[in-house]
Amino acid sequence: MKTLWIAFCACLFSIQVLIGGLGGMEIMSMLSGGDRTTAALVSTILQGVACGTFLYITTFEILPHELEKTGTRLVKLACLFIGVSIVVAFMLLFPDAD
Repeated sequence: MKTLWIAFCACLFSIQVLIGGLGGMEIMSMLSGGDRTTAALVSTILQGVACGTFLYITTFEILPHELEKTGTRLVKLACLFIGVSIVVAFMLLFPDAD
């Protein structure tokens, strides 16, 4: 790929992340109306949708494609389990972190 095209795609992705984040904040403020309980509920729902999308794409799109290749399957699985273990360890070490 051309370097200019890669830079353009990276900038476009960065802008989309910013727009998505600002859109999520606007949706939270519109739906909550300033109430903290409602804001927490809306935040929980939006985070659930985001996590569900992430898990779906990872489980059904990325992992099968990567694990069907032979040769380094065990290394990839080991890295996957190490990564999940690190996330679980941080969740156990910092249970009240947001």
